[in-house]
Amino acid sequence: MLRILSNPVLPVAIAFVFRVGLLHTWAFSVDEAYELYAVSLPFTAMLRFLAETDAHPPLFYTLLWLWTRSGIPLTEFYVRLPFALLGALTVALLYVLAASFLGKRTALLAAYLLALSPLHVRWSHEARMFSLATLVATLVAFSLLKALATGHRPYWFAYALSLAAAFYTLYTLPLLAITYVLTALLSQRQTSARLRILLFTLLAFLVFLPWASFLAVQAHDEHLSLSGPDLPGALWTIRLLVLGPLPTGAIYAKLLVYACVLFALAAGARRVAASYAGRFLLVGAVFPILAASLIVVRAEPLLRPVRLLLPVLPNAATILAAGLNSFPLSLRLPAVSMLLGTNLWSLSYSLREWPYVSDFERLTRFLLAHSRPNDYYIAYPRHVAYALHFYARRYGVDVSGNVKAYQGKSDLNLIEARVKAAEQVWVIHDNASRRTPRVYLLLSKRFCMRRDEFFGNAVLLRFSEPKCLRPRQRSCAAC
Repeated sequence: MLRILSNPVLPVAIAFVFRVGLLHTWAFSVDEAYELYAVSLPFTAMLRFLAETDAHPPLFYTLLWLWTRSGIPLTEFYVRLPFALLGALTVALLYVLAASFLGKRTALLAAYLLALSPLHVRWSHEARMFSLATLVATLVAFSLLKALATGHRPYWFAYALSLAAAFYTLYTLPLLAITYVLTALLSQRQTSARLRILLFTLLAFLVFLPWASFLAVQAHDEHLSLSGPDLPGALWTIRLLVLGPLPTGAIYAKLLVYACVLFALAAGARRVAASYAGRFLLVGAVFPILAASLIVVRAEPLLRPVRLLLPVLPNAATILAAGLNSFPLSLRLPAVSMLLGTNLWSLSYSLREWPYVSDFERLTRFLLAHSRPNDYYIAYPRHVAYALHFYARRYGVDVSGNVKAYQGKSDLNLIEARVKAAEQVWVIHDNASRRTPRVYLLLSKRFCMRRDEFFGNAVLLRFSEPKCLRPRQRSCAAC
């Protein structure tokens, strides 16, 4: 049994089962609908659309654009499959990285912790860029450490390409990249080694340079500022990264787990700090979280969306594994069992919650059950209209002639003309989009009744019972 558990293939197989074997086929979320609409455009149009409407670089969208051009029907499983595979591949790469520099025992436990990480499993189950970002960040650390240890040119080029890929994947990855570069520069005493680090880092920036003009367009509407360090928020972020979301209750059990994690992280930090590669990973785990605690984007702390800091999770898992391995044997086995059990508990809780994030399929079924032949549909933003078409086609219903993707007040005259002949109008939008009071006002003048339905982050508004057009006609109680 011990030989089976100590085989590095087992945590990779577990990661594959939890990411691919349990890959859910629930309806696309609002964000996934946005991404599918973006990759449905021609490539150059997609890049312009991303520059105008998105806050992420294009590598993930480029890979998804290529994946969806295979001719295979776009089911939920098929669209999410490559990113689940990337999540499992990250576990294998973490084992290779930790085994090369910190020993096989620490590497094996780190692989188990990442394989059962609730947040890593959760974001490997969505067609989002976060599993790709975690893999790329791990590849940057591995290639740079190998290049510094061996001096072989292929590792240096791998470092430059993986660093450029990091810039093209997620805008928070430069926090991790700067940490690695500064740590490497400060640790090298030879001028030639420092020049080589700077040269290949500059090469990565040159590869990223073509996207600079698009980045300027994206940054135009962003409001970035600095605040005081949010240390409680940083500790809460580390708690979420290591343990994931936990259900309410069981306070004493949670306190015991928190104490175990705290002691293991402290012992792990002390242990890995004794080696160069360990210090490299330790600084890479701590500095990005502290830097994110100082940054505010759109009046929201950068720490709040924990998924943006998912790339530091392999580093945190390695430090935690090193700390657990430093425990006496009588405490090590109970501590490891408790943490892995807590991860499974958190993962089961998350699996129950995922279907409620957004469910366009349930929304579409509700529409088809309550709509009438001449109903009119107003959807915004454009990706919501795309999702409505997608699931309507799945059920064999053609609503293409009655759906309007609202883009601004220039569409109001067309909408006003169409709703005059409609007995019922539906407005579909996502919760994060700006409100459209002009549309609401126009429809409120035309209809007596409004009813709201919520499907996760997707919102459905139903306007019915047209008001009387003649002053003396009384067709409803509100007229």
